Amino acid sequence: MKNFKTKQPFLVILLWLVASLCVADTLPRVKYLYDQSGNRITRQQVTDAPLQTPRNNPLISVSVSPRVTYGIVSIKLSDNCVPSDFRYDVSTLTGDVLQQGELTGQSTSVSISGESGLLIVHVYSDQYQESFKIIKL
Repeated sequence: MKNFKTKQPFLVILLWLVASLCVADTLPRVKYLYDQSGNRITRQQVTDAPLQTPRNNPLISVSVSPRVTYGIVSIKLSDNCVPSDFRYDVSTLTGDVLQQGELTGQSTSVSISGESGLLIVHVYSDQYQESFKIIKL
């Protein structure tokens, strides 16, 4: 019995943490808007649906090739995607956007001019997002 009494506070704290994490996922998120003086003027409940990623939406397939290029990359979408819903950004690692645009077909060629080095191609729509690293020589 002596050993159980020393572990009892640890078990109570562990159970409390698990219960609070489960409840925190079910609570609604709240967004507050403030005026210029810092006074709260509105309170909104946020109900954002999570964006689809390759891990939770296997029906959408996006690829960028080649990963090492002198300036032209091809962005390819799976056949079940509507190209006009998708957009792309090409940016540096510091976040400077070099180029952006809409995809025009299932396969779109993008000419990247200017910056060399490691770049990020971010392909996204209202419901999906994915990023690819490319090296421009």
